[in-house]
Amino acid sequence: THHFIHHAATNEVHLTHAWKYTDKKGRKQSQITSQSPASTSPEQNHAIDGLHLQDVKVLCSYFRDAVYKREPFSFIRIGDGEGTLLALEDDVWIEDIQYFGTHFGFTRVRYKDLSYLRDELRKACTNADLVGIREDVLGVSVAQNWFDLPPPELAKRVRENFRLRTIEHNLAPPECRRLALTSKVLSELAFAPKTQFASAWLHWDMVISGCLYQLLEREERIGIITSRCSLPALIEEFFSVKVNDYAVPDRFISANSRNPGEHFPRRFEQLKNEISVDFPGMLFLVGAGLCGKVYCNWIKQRGGIALDIGSVMDAWIGLGSRPRVLADRFAADFKQGQVPDDLLLNRRSIERILERAATEFSRR
Repeated sequence: THHFIHHAATNEVHLTHAWKYTDKKGRKQSQITSQSPASTSPEQNHAIDGLHLQDVKVLCSYFRDAVYKREPFSFIRIGDGEGTLLALEDDVWIEDIQYFGTHFGFTRVRYKDLSYLRDELRKACTNADLVGIREDVLGVSVAQNWFDLPPPELAKRVRENFRLRTIEHNLAPPECRRLALTSKVLSELAFAPKTQFASAWLHWDMVISGCLYQLLEREERIGIITSRCSLPALIEEFFSVKVNDYAVPDRFISANSRNPGEHFPRRFEQLKNEISVDFPGMLFLVGAGLCGKVYCNWIKQRGGIALDIGSVMDAWIGLGSRPRVLADRFAADFKQGQVPDDLLLNRRSIERILERAATEFSRR
């Protein structure tokens, strides 16, 4: 079946081809292949207010295309943490260093280590096929002199100019500074002309739409990079897939006795040698914070397909690590860190989502 997809924002029409397949449980599922939209020019990509965020259905077709064709692919998401790291220069503030300490520890990382990680992250951005960014940093002109203002005044500028979610209108000054840095650095970063852009919350849509589970249903072997020790066994059980597990320590501020260790730079350097793409187009699920974007790039360079799904892995095991996002997108209880049933990784939710996806396709 052929469909024409119209992108209102760009007035573009793209021909897609949809076909059906049967998954391991005998369900009829959809597979969509598409022609990639015409690449925007580098000049357009450099202007953050000129980026076009692609529709989730079209983007899921890109993932399916890459897996079907076994082509190297990298999807990464850039939030305020990554933006702050990308903006790291000699005039860094002490609060920025303190923030990175919450990720890696307060006595374990040197400035030159952070500079090295920044450079690797820049490579990951410029080599990515799809980059997820926060919608609230689009269309904002951040002046350099904002960063010379007292923190409360900078926070005031951010609250007045950024399209923050209702639940974020009282962001603290350090968080506002990170958002401003993210907007500024994304407007300056030299993305490749072929790079497509999406919402930074696309990974949630991949779950709810059934796209991610459809991909897993078709695979015989995948890789996973995560600090969530129980996930590999759960994925093997629910999707009948062999999982190559690359464990990493949790974010330093969240780490506990079950997950000790030093992620960066020690485990980071180990994984540079350990990550193995066993066959062209091997699928990897990555949830490893700031370092995870770099892992996605390494996986693509070695011929694999890397999907940065981060906090989805937390939700799968009932951890609401992004309470503001869950509250905004799913009406979850912000104070309780509630995780909606559809985001939990269990047999009931997987079956419900896949059946819903199959029903939606049959209606087309």
